[in-house]
Amino acid sequence: MSAAEERPTEELIAQATANLAEDVDALSEKLDVKAHARDAVADVRARATDERARRIAGLLAVGAVATVGALLWRRRS
Repeated sequence: MSAAEERPTEELIAQATANLAEDVDALSEKLDVKAHARDAVADVRARATDERARRIAGLLAVGAVATVGALLWRRRS
């Protein structure tokens, strides 16, 4: 084999190696159960926090309306 023939073969091997490495990384990421579990827990916590914040905001709004109503009622009396 001449040097000209070896070069494309080496490039093909390098490209195949890079493709194989990408495939292995993608499969490793898909099979990482711990990471998927952590992501799921983080999503659930975020949703729970959002719901709790909305509930608290709603309660504060009701409390503010009740306070203003009580003050207005007291003023009229």
